[in-house]
Amino acid sequence: MRRYHLSFAVVLLVILAVLLVYSLGYPYRARVLPMIVIGLAILLLVGELVKELLATRTVGSVGAGRGESQQVSEGTGGQVKFIVILAWIAALAVMIWVLGLVLALPLFTCVYIKMQRERWFWAVSLGVTMLVVVYVGFGLLLKVPLYEGLLFR
Repeated sequence: MRRYHLSFAVVLLVILAVLLVYSLGYPYRARVLPMIVIGLAILLLVGELVKELLATRTVGSVGAGRGESQQVSEGTGGQVKFIVILAWIAALAVMIWVLGLVLALPLFTCVYIKMQRERWFWAVSLGVTMLVVVYVGFGLLLKVPLYEGLLFR
């Protein structure tokens, strides 16, 4: 299973490198944000690759018998996790459709963080941060038209 993680990470790293080179052709103001985002993504991906390579080395030295039982238990847990993730994505889509981006993203962030058993302080502060980023950053500063939702049309 680790081999698939490694190959996916390498393919993603190649795609990000191509996008980084491609973004160098943009004018200065247009390339700043893509270069920051792609650079951060590359840094995170390299960290993940290092972690996967170290885990592969550790699992390889433990033995094959333990890896097989781990793969079987990952199968059923992986399906449940996948369904839970799809439910969260569907809930976010419905919230955006009904409430609009400005309300749905902070509310979703707050609920998701709280459902991960974090303290209320973190849930509310990250929700408020999301509200500021979406409304002030995109709505006011960048003047991006944000979807208003069915309730506020």
